[in-house]
Amino acid sequence: MAGNIYAPTKAAADLAVRCYAKIYGLRAASCRWMNTYGPGDLNFSRIIPQSMRRFSRGEAGLIDGTDGTNILEMLHVRDMIAAYLRVAERLDEDDVRGEAFNFGGGAPLELRFVVSEAARAWNAANGQSIPEAPHITGPKVNSVKYLDISKAERVLSWKPQIPFFDGLQETAKWYARYFVG
Repeated sequence: MAGNIYAPTKAAADLAVRCYAKIYGLRAASCRWMNTYGPGDLNFSRIIPQSMRRFSRGEAGLIDGTDGTNILEMLHVRDMIAAYLRVAERLDEDDVRGEAFNFGGGAPLELRFVVSEAARAWNAANGQSIPEAPHITGPKVNSVKYLDISKAERVLSWKPQIPFFDGLQETAKWYARYFVG
């Protein structure tokens, strides 16, 4: 077993919520989120905040521990909020209560593309010229497949609304305004 307890605890919580909903009728559902990003995020262990902090210092993006070909899906925080609300509004319905839904941006993206687009958004939003090609320090890694959001689209009539680059530009403006390297 890997030395990281994050994934098993997420899986256990997901299963517990679904069981309580099915067994005891609890009005609950599991929401599974892809990589979220947006203004106000100061968790610098995540790629977008980490990159924005580097850009604010005039540094290029950094991809450490991988060659950047691993696949991510990015979800803007406003799309995340809309998804939470959609689930909450429909918890009395049998096809929602006790179910699990995946939420993401709707497209698989390579990590190196994500960081390059973040640099491009920073430059567009702030009139700077941070190198768009990230510094890559790691070997090739096996990529985890991204989650399928079609159930959320079908059952909840939910789709992500924020185009990735637009969300990045909004995020870059926030970091430039409120965060100093």
